[in-house]
Order: sequence, then structure tokens, then C-alpha cells
Amino acid sequence: MAKINLLPWREEAKKRQIQMFGAQMAGGIAITVLLCAFYQSQITADLNHQKARNSYLNDEITKLQSELTEISELETTKSQLLDRMEIIQNLQTQRPQIVHTFKELAVSLPDGMYLQSIRQNGQKLHITGQAESNGGVSEFMRKLDSSNWLSQPAVQVIETAQSLDDLRKFELNLKQTSPDKEKDTFDPTASAEYQDLLGLEG
Repeated sequence: MAKINLLPWREEAKKRQIQMFGAQMAGGIAITVLLCAFYQSQITADLNHQKARNSYLNDEITKLQSELTEISELETTKSQLLDRMEIIQNLQTQRPQIVHTFKELAVSLPDGMYLQSIRQNGQKLHITGQAESNGGVSEFMRKLDSSNWLSQPAVQVIETAQSLDDLRKFELNLKQTSPDKEKDTFDPTASAEYQDLLGLEG
């Protein structure tokens, strides 16, 4: 009976398997390296694209901040101009108002009454003077209240005369106004407090 030696064939088959496995491993490694390189290039491209977008957004934000600063400065300038216009308008309104105020005071002043001082604080006036009688003060207040340029006369102090021939010192407050503004109605003789202060009978 003949004997057959199979060892060389087995060795050849084993060698071929090892070579095939090596080739597969090399192919897998190569594919993995290629995939990693591809993904790395994609990531790098995405990062560069995002950096470009961030740079563009930062530039736009800087422009917007500059525009907001300009808008804020314009708003400040606008507010200052409006304030100046209001001041000029008030000055133009007050220029004829002071003339009318002195005219109304002179026209409303009854006989036997003298004004000593006039102080102004904004639209408020404080007047001091002397009068021969309390009735003169009351008449003066009624005329002031009917004026288009003065309103809200209110007696603050009246000093009682020592004798009939002495003048009575008085102080009163009132407010400047103008015909185009709503004028508060006020009757100085309608109040019992002023009746008692002036010493008038009802």
C-alpha cells in the first residue's frame, strides 16, 4: 500500500491563509486610515467654515454696536435740542407775559394802596404792600382774579393798623398765567377764612 505525505500541502494552505489574513488586515488598516483622513479633512473644513462665520458675525456685531452708539448720541442730541426749543418757547411766552403782568398789577391797584416789592419764583409771584383799608385789599384781589394774566390771589399776611390813619401792611401770593391756558376760577371773597382775615362782614 502506497503512503502519501500531505504535510507540504497543509503548509502551503496555511501560508496562503496567513497571507490572505495579512492582506485583509492591511486593506482594513488602509481603509481606516483613509476614512480617518477624510473625516479629519471634513472636520477641519467645518471648523474653518465656522471660524469664518464667527468672524463675519463678530464684524456685524461690531458694526451694530457702532450704529447703536451713533443712535444713542443722536437721541441725546435730539433731547438737548428739544430742551433748548422748550426753553426758547418759554422765553418767548414769558416776554410779553411780564409786560402784561405789570400792566395788570397797575390797572388792578385801587386808590389808597401801594406796592412795595414783587418777587417772582417761576410762575408764582409774592407781593408786599400797604393799604388804607382791608376792603382795598379785597378789591385788589378780585381784580387780579378776573385778569387773564394773573390768577389764584391769596392773602398771606395782613398787619392790623394801630389807628384808622395808619396803613395796613399786607402780603399776597398769586400765579402768572396766559389767556391761552386754562385759568382756574378763584373767588377770594367767597372763603370765610379770607372774610375773617380781612375783617369784612358777611
